[in-house]
Amino acid sequence: MEYLLKAEPLVRARVSDYRMLVAGRCMEFERYEKYIEPGARIDVDNRFIPNKEVAAYFRRASFVVLPYISATQSGVVALAYAFGKPVVATRVGAIPEVVEDGKTGLLVEPRDERALADAIVRMLSSEERLAEMGRNAERYCREHLSWEAIAAKTRLVYEEAINEYGPRHEHGRAGV
Repeated sequence: MEYLLKAEPLVRARVSDYRMLVAGRCMEFERYEKYIEPGARIDVDNRFIPNKEVAAYFRRASFVVLPYISATQSGVVALAYAFGKPVVATRVGAIPEVVEDGKTGLLVEPRDERALADAIVRMLSSEERLAEMGRNAERYCREHLSWEAIAAKTRLVYEEAINEYGPRHEHGRAGV
């Protein structure tokens, strides 16, 4: 969150028509408040967002920003894609495996508020780009993140294991 808040004045210097919404419970939000400058176009909803309200937040968004400094993966990417929203995310953990840079969103290096601001401005500068990336994100979700796609991938792993190691004999022991 720190780098998103630091990026906001850089975005504001280049774009006038936007609002940023920081949503979700942050236990240590007080340590980030100092980064919110007077005149910032940031709304903060620092609370646990109940499941019944989540869809409304995604519907309101043009895109989702995930400025992680470390992460292994993020379920928020899948949620954003399910709502047809592209993402701006950092290159951490396995996130670059899911965010196709320039296609389903934009990737930037972590801890770089200037690169983050540039990516946000790029997203805000073209409704056509946002719409295309949103369609790509939704398609990616259907093809790679749906239960059907996950089940097919899981089945393939089992089939490959059976083909490589052979069927198992009684008592769970592999044949010799």
